[in-house]
Amino acid sequence: MNDIRPKVDHTRDQAANLMANRGDHCRKIVEPQISELNRRFAAISHRIKTGKASIPLKELEQFNSDIQKLLEPLEAEIQQGVNLKEEDFNKDMSEDNEGAVNELLQRGDNLHQRITDERKREEIKIKQQLLQKKHNALKDLRSQRRKKALEISHQWYQYKRQADDLLKCLDDIEKKLASLPEHRDERKIKEIDRELQKKKEELNAVRRQAEGLSENGAAMAVEPTQIELSKRWREIESNFAQFRRLNFAQIHTLRDETMVVMTEDMPLDVSYVPSTYLSEISHISQALSEVVQLLNAPELCAKSFEDLFKQEESLKNIKDNLQQISGRIDVIHNKKTAALQSATAVERVKLQEAVSQLDFQWEKVNRMYKERQGVWIPPIYYYKEIVKGIEDNILKQEKKQLALNGIQIPM
Repeated sequence: MNDIRPKVDHTRDQAANLMANRGDHCRKIVEPQISELNRRFAAISHRIKTGKASIPLKELEQFNSDIQKLLEPLEAEIQQGVNLKEEDFNKDMSEDNEGAVNELLQRGDNLHQRITDERKREEIKIKQQLLQKKHNALKDLRSQRRKKALEISHQWYQYKRQADDLLKCLDDIEKKLASLPEHRDERKIKEIDRELQKKKEELNAVRRQAEGLSENGAAMAVEPTQIELSKRWREIESNFAQFRRLNFAQIHTLRDETMVVMTEDMPLDVSYVPSTYLSEISHISQALSEVVQLLNAPELCAKSFEDLFKQEESLKNIKDNLQQISGRIDVIHNKKTAALQSATAVERVKLQEAVSQLDFQWEKVNRMYKERQGVWIPPIYYYKEIVKGIEDNILKQEKKQLALNGIQIPM
């Protein structure tokens, strides 16, 4: 239409010139023709415009859905920052999502050309820019992570190989435990016990390697294997404990006939793994941040008493949230000693800081809650008293009126 419109306008100008300068006879010939041209051009223009607006509607909805689906994982990975994950050691991910991003950008360009609604065109443009911005930011982060991964790849592959070998050995020990005969075979039990003692040294060595990698930015990469190793070790120690108690608890009779029973160490609970413990603290901290948002909501920050019932409901909701969080914080404090015992020196510092920060945040949120209570509870109570007084007065007036009219009021 953009190509045809100038030609139509030029034809109209020519027609107007002929009708103005060539007399009535020319007008009678040209006027019907130009009217027909205008009618047909208007009809075609309308059909094209309405067609442009309706044809890509479903495409536009699908485009918005697809672009949102792609933005979510991109944003999640951006939040990872330069912290390494296992995939960063396996391949260069800088070009991942490239095809999907380019395909969506092309679809956006196509829709942008076909849609006439300026608002929708602007929305498409904004989403394209956002997608491109996120993709570029992620490519930069992936490049940084890849560079860091290459720098410590030797330590990583050594750690990964030893951790995988240890997991296979634990599989073998688990099979040996399962195949032990019902009657006591002390020789086999002693062999398994010696093997476990040896593997415990290897487990500690792997943990030290994981600590070194964590300090170099690969905490997220080593965490899954460390959790798996701790879980598997706990299960095997628990299964073997019954044999160890029966065969290796030594009772020594001393001169004063005191008996000393040697027992094994308790297995490590996976919930006390430092990374898991820190994750629990992080979740509670996020919950407290959400409570702060509720405390800063407009209905609790307004100067005028616009909706006291809504303000009362907000405070009740916040109180319920704080009670739930209080229980979760108690659990964190109860686990603190065990978590510190299972942590490395570096991890212990992080755990102490995280717990202290959580306590500080908890105290701050409680102060904010008490401040809001001090502002709103008195007016809410006062308002309720006023409403109750008004309702009582209205009821008295109604009773008086009914009495004056001679109507008995049912008791």
